[in-house]
Amino acid sequence: MTIEEAKILVQSINDYQKNLQVISNDDLRDVVKTESDNIIAVYAAVKEFARRLTIGDVTVSATDFDKSLEQDGFDFIELNGGKAIYHNTWSVMGTKYQWEMIHYDEQLLAGVLLHYGVATEMATGEGKTLVATLPAAFNALSHKGVHIMTVNSYLSKRDYEITRPLYSFFEITSGCIEYWLTHEKNRKEAYNADITFGTNSEFVFDYLCDHLVLQPQDIIQREHTYAIIDELDSLLIDNAVDPHVISGSNLFNQGKQYLLWKNAIQELLHNPSLYEVDKVNHHADFTTAGIEWLNKRPEKDKQDEIFHLSDGEEKTKYWQNVRKQLLRAYTLYQRDIDYIIYDGRVVIIDSTTGRRKDTSRWEYGLHTAMEVKESVCVQSDSNSTASISIKNFFRLYDKIAGMSGTIMSVSDELYAQYGLETASIPTHRPMIRKDYALRVFKNSIEKYNAIAKYIIDVHRRGRPVLVGCRDILQAKEVAMALKNNSLEITILDANDFGLEAYIISQAGKSGAITVSTSMAGRGTDIKLDEQARNTGGLAVVAADLFYSQRVDMQLKGRAGRQGDPGSSVAFISLDDFLVGCLNENDQQILSTICSNTTGNELKSKEVIPLMYKAQSNRDLFYTIIREKNARKDDMIAPQRAVFYGLRNDVLTSDDVARKFVSSLFSDDSEIALYKTLISFLWEKVRVLIKKMHSKEKVKTSFTIPLSCHKDPYAIVLDWRYIEELDYFQIQFQRQVILQSYDKAWSVFVKYLSEDLDDIQIDNLKVDFDKMDNNVKSLVKDRLLYSSIPINEKEVQLNDTDTEQQNATIRQSRTQLERTALCPCGSGKLFSQCHGMYEHKTRRR
Repeated sequence: MTIEEAKILVQSINDYQKNLQVISNDDLRDVVKTESDNIIAVYAAVKEFARRLTIGDVTVSATDFDKSLEQDGFDFIELNGGKAIYHNTWSVMGTKYQWEMIHYDEQLLAGVLLHYGVATEMATGEGKTLVATLPAAFNALSHKGVHIMTVNSYLSKRDYEITRPLYSFFEITSGCIEYWLTHEKNRKEAYNADITFGTNSEFVFDYLCDHLVLQPQDIIQREHTYAIIDELDSLLIDNAVDPHVISGSNLFNQGKQYLLWKNAIQELLHNPSLYEVDKVNHHADFTTAGIEWLNKRPEKDKQDEIFHLSDGEEKTKYWQNVRKQLLRAYTLYQRDIDYIIYDGRVVIIDSTTGRRKDTSRWEYGLHTAMEVKESVCVQSDSNSTASISIKNFFRLYDKIAGMSGTIMSVSDELYAQYGLETASIPTHRPMIRKDYALRVFKNSIEKYNAIAKYIIDVHRRGRPVLVGCRDILQAKEVAMALKNNSLEITILDANDFGLEAYIISQAGKSGAITVSTSMAGRGTDIKLDEQARNTGGLAVVAADLFYSQRVDMQLKGRAGRQGDPGSSVAFISLDDFLVGCLNENDQQILSTICSNTTGNELKSKEVIPLMYKAQSNRDLFYTIIREKNARKDDMIAPQRAVFYGLRNDVLTSDDVARKFVSSLFSDDSEIALYKTLISFLWEKVRVLIKKMHSKEKVKTSFTIPLSCHKDPYAIVLDWRYIEELDYFQIQFQRQVILQSYDKAWSVFVKYLSEDLDDIQIDNLKVDFDKMDNNVKSLVKDRLLYSSIPINEKEVQLNDTDTEQQNATIRQSRTQLERTALCPCGSGKLFSQCHGMYEHKTRRR
């Protein structure tokens, strides 16, 4: 679909909509039902309803759908007699909201392109929320599900609450997953709606979680039909550097191991000959002399006292990793740039958005190293259990599309990686923002002084100012320079995540000065008050060049929305990190220019191109990383498809599970042994479940601890069907197969997330086949040699027999998995009773 072809459709939509202006509200609703496969009719009807809602309330004959909405307590609808009144004011995020939007031609144009799977560039303030209503409503009529993805949960909830009445009028259901936890009933209902809102990461992680469940009813997602992605380039390009990984196996804490070597690494840093650091390529390692120095340290003799590993090679690799991660923590990662200390924890900062990644941890002990470095409480880690790249997740969808203000600069990569066509939509009103040339200074002190001077001059005129900073540390530097000049400022960074919407809403007022990280570059609009508009509009000041030109463009785009006045200017100094990305020849040219310049500002026409070349070099660095990760994930994608396909078949089909089990047994003796084990376990399990249910009569599902060759695991059973041998047998088979594959897959995922070389990447298929063979052996062993690791007497222990209980607990603790029944006799799970200090979690 080209823009010219789309413009023809826009004209047809407008013609159709003019004819709809004379029909009744009931007939307008019927247009969408009777013309559900006609894009012109549906888009016209949606626009016409938007127009009527700007005039006032819209009254229509009440249907069962309308009645259900009122029963659910939605304030945008009211029933009166046999009529349903759709109000044009309702509550959005706790604040009164009035509908005032009608789709104009540029929005219709973008809406058409989105339906045809085109990545669409739209400037900031051009109404992306309203644009999405068109393709979302049309594609939702198939009832296969439309996913609308935003960059944060606030925007998902806001857009859902703003547009819900429009969809509801046409009896299109909508939901937002951000209100509910994973696997809650309401979250599944949100996925079953015709349109589902949520953050992009939540959609990905829910997909991974769905492939860890043990019961079919626990799956919450359905088909992946159509995705509309807000800030598409941020997700598909910037966030594609790292795969999405979910962890859910047993927790382990490595704090003591890293604390052992903390002082040694701190001492080593005073001798530059012992280590080497390349900050441009984000690499740090010990020199040969450094390794020899470490091996002579007394800490080496204490290693086994803290953490014993029997395998010599494994021991060497483990302790090498501990020392290297500590070195990386001290030399490559900086507080208030890469992470912050929030609520007593080390929290990662997204370098692209400036937002906190509260549920994420760096892998391979790096996060533990950060916690030891910062002397905060060391949190437990867990093993990876599932992983997928952004690229291969979106390959699941029949169609994807999205919007952003900076699409065209990455059009080639979007087409190469995702097959996405791109198009740029003209602004509704002419852009009158003034973009001034980059200003370059010899050092950061002079740069910050110049920034302060520029802002003082703009502030005196009554204009609002938005200062964009690369990270929190830089925001502090700018804030200090401004406060030294007695200016009142507001700071927006990852520490103020909850106040983001409010701070942005105030940033367009006359005289306001807002200092922000890249959080202010995407999402909500900055709206000017009348005085600010009359004095020249928003002045955007970049305190640095960002690592990508697109982020610079996003920041500029905060000014000049919808034809508003505004300006932008960026500052950089020669000691900023980005300048270090130039090659030696360019560095020499820059040094010569600097030597020949008497003032503090470099105004040579050769300087600015060199600054943008440094930015381009940094962007290329991330492009190479994305390409390598994409190649690695492409190699494993066929194996993931096979694995998930097998897993889903076993999960949903009893026959598949039975056939899988039958294929494992080589002779009649193994079949006989299996049948004997099933009967024996069934008798034991029936006794256990009845005792457990007698203590907790409300519960129906219970976790049964099992063990095979001292390897613990557990299965979940429903006491209502436990008298049926066939039920027990199929559940035992299914859960043993699923858990065995999940266990092996988690090891494989951990291996995948390592920095593999080209040969290892090419051998991934061979490694997968080895994993498949190993897991079949594990399944067979569990089917033939499993037992219950606690006996009946332990379950019957009297509550007053405390000493005997504690002795049993101490003896059993090392044998029991956290999902096992607690041997104290309480009937509770070990993790909910005496094992509360040991818990399971999922980390992202």
